[in-house]
Amino acid sequence: MAVASFIKEHYIISRLYASTLTRAKQTAQYLSDAFGTEIILEEDLMEFNNGLLAGLPFEEARKNIRK
Repeated sequence: MAVASFIKEHYIISRLYASTLTRAKQTAQYLSDAFGTEIILEEDLMEFNNGLLAGLPFEEARKNIRK
């Protein structure tokens, strides 16, 4: 992935943390592959409950914000 390549060129990563959400793990995997660094999974990095919008698809949540 291009972003992982850019980050590798400009930064040094010795530790890589991600939440246990699938999308976070998948994103972190690109950096893990680029740097050869293990992903440290942390439940404390999970996002907070966003109330009535929790679990809604993005477009549905967006409609509800406007109300």
